[in-house]
Amino acid sequence: MIEIKNLTKKYGEHVALNDVSLKLEKFKITGFLGPNGAGKTTLMNIITGYIMPEYGEIIIDQSNIHKNLKKAKSKIGYLAENTPLYVEMTVIEFIKFICQLRKIDKIKKRKDLEVYIKNLLVRTQIYNIKNKVIKNLSKGYKQRVGLAGTLVGEPDIIILDEPTVGLDPKQKLDTLNQIKKLSENHTIIISSHILSEISSICEKIVIINHGKILADSNIEDLYKKINEQNKINVIIKGYKNNILNVLWNIEGVIRVKIQNKIEKDTYEILVESKIEKCIKKDLQISLVENNMELLSLKDVERDLEDVFLKFIQKDENMLPKRELYNMDFGHNEINDSNIDDKNDIFSEPKVWEVDLGDFTSNINKKKSENTNKTEEEEENYELDDETCNDLLDENLEDMDDKFDDEENNDDLEDEFDEDEDDENEEIEEGE
Repeated sequence: MIEIKNLTKKYGEHVALNDVSLKLEKFKITGFLGPNGAGKTTLMNIITGYIMPEYGEIIIDQSNIHKNLKKAKSKIGYLAENTPLYVEMTVIEFIKFICQLRKIDKIKKRKDLEVYIKNLLVRTQIYNIKNKVIKNLSKGYKQRVGLAGTLVGEPDIIILDEPTVGLDPKQKLDTLNQIKKLSENHTIIISSHILSEISSICEKIVIINHGKILADSNIEDLYKKINEQNKINVIIKGYKNNILNVLWNIEGVIRVKIQNKIEKDTYEILVESKIEKCIKKDLQISLVENNMELLSLKDVERDLEDVFLKFIQKDENMLPKRELYNMDFGHNEINDSNIDDKNDIFSEPKVWEVDLGDFTSNINKKKSENTNKTEEEEENYELDDETCNDLLDENLEDMDDKFDDEENNDDLEDEFDEDEDDENEEIEEGE
């Protein structure tokens, strides 16, 4: 068990880590995610004892590492991002040198040491290149040599900073498989910018930004924290308007989008629902009741990148653009003639880019008009769907009028400029 308590690290006025606290479980793979400069490498360096924090402590197996740094370092293996190696050595020379640094040669007899090194080279798949000079190896093999050096002494904790950078797809897969196997006997901390790799091997994810922990849980809990929607992809045979009406009437549905028209009266559709609501059964029942044919239904794989970006955006106080189809106004009836983009339930013309602040203020104003309500009723008061739709329509009409006024003003300015040019020409002719 690794327990990190209230770590703070500063470089001058820059706060690299700000009161960071974490608990990392034994024999688990924990992934550190964050943009460049977030504090991931600084945190790793403090865990290894390479640098010291201003405040806070790290407890490994109930022992403060900074009170007994030598003992703590013997439990940790660290592979830095740039894979530091003595490139003039051969592979076997490098591993023997690391054994000397770790004092493994003093613990094991010569014959036992040779067997230990051979097993280590076989485990990391570099035994066949043991006599090659490191500088002549490919990036992938250099990474394996670095990993073998990290494993010398069988440390309890292995820290890997961007272990797959620069590797080809096969090398990445081999490295990830090795890391998975290592977690059977080691606690693994891994940092990576490649989110798909983190999601494929990590049991716990820590998102870091500006030296703060934004999230610390497994992937499923991360989805729940950002209220990520359930997404399913369906292929349905039937009239488009009828399909859309049926889907929108299913409880929990918050978005419907036609992805593709496969053939006549057959559509591929993306349906999103609230995270706590599974709509598959209700969807199948509704389609059968309305004489529609469900040809395919499959879950859409969730994307860790979306989760990561939403946490970062929230921390940066930058909310993603509001899309009207994400606003729950109870769209139960849809008229196809009102849909501009035939591939989506709502189109996205320029008006959708306009700030919705006026619309929000109109809702607040409408709420404040209820002066006869008690204070408690006022606080819990919510506008019904019809009123929300009316306010939205009014706001959009106001914005259309605003655009028309701006265009009219531009036209008037152009006419004024033309008249002024004509007068100047007449004056020049008179002269």
